[in-house]
Amino acid sequence: MDMTIRWEMIKTYSGIIRAKQSKAKQVCETAVIIALYNQGQYLKDAVESVYKNSIHPQEVIIIDDCSTDDSAVKAFDIVAEYAAKLPSIKLTRNEVNRGLAGARNVAIMGARSPWLVCLDADDKLELNYFKSMVDLQKLSGYDILYTDAILFGAVNGRVQWPQFDPLILRTRNICFASSLFSREVYDKCGGYDEDFKHGFEDYALWLKALQNGFKFAKNETTGLYYRRHAESMSGVNVFGKYKRENYELLKAKFGNFYLGRG
Repeated sequence: MDMTIRWEMIKTYSGIIRAKQSKAKQVCETAVIIALYNQGQYLKDAVESVYKNSIHPQEVIIIDDCSTDDSAVKAFDIVAEYAAKLPSIKLTRNEVNRGLAGARNVAIMGARSPWLVCLDADDKLELNYFKSMVDLQKLSGYDILYTDAILFGAVNGRVQWPQFDPLILRTRNICFASSLFSREVYDKCGGYDEDFKHGFEDYALWLKALQNGFKFAKNETTGLYYRRHAESMSGVNVFGKYKRENYELLKAKFGNFYLGRG
């Protein structure tokens, strides 16, 4: 089927695909935001990790950021498959590529939940992620909760972050993008800064949150499976290529509040 015709079908039907409320599992007031760009081959693993969780999120929003391959078609098929399994799952698409920060912003503006998790399309959540995070949030009352991660793919291992210290965060990022954070954090901080076009958009949000007095807590569980790609280990990966640019942008945005030396 011609991609243009298929996408017209996606636009027509994705807006009305809604799952019936799941009666099998507890539902938490959280929206999972999955920004997708040319990584459709991994998307089902990400969505499946959400579905298999001991608690379901209130909504899952997949936003295709104008992929140039068949990722949008794959996303449509995945939404159709999980529509009867999750409380709510939907697909939307940007008409032009806005980058990761912009895609997340568009999706979050369409979310209704008071809590947010941004899951990269090639990553997966641990199967007790939501229960563990919700329990800690209720206990602590804090606004942003982060975890350690298991690395998989081209590299296997574990990333262990320190207990939260504002001075450490002002020096380097210790919170994955898939941290749980409140909609209040997002709104008060103005969302993701779209000037960060090559990474660090999540770090910039955490720095803004710290400036605005929001509270962070570390969940000692390992909540994320973080995929490492072979190309990310080379000297030509996006992080390495734009490292200096990103550090300079952090300094321009945050001045002396950002203590990283870069």
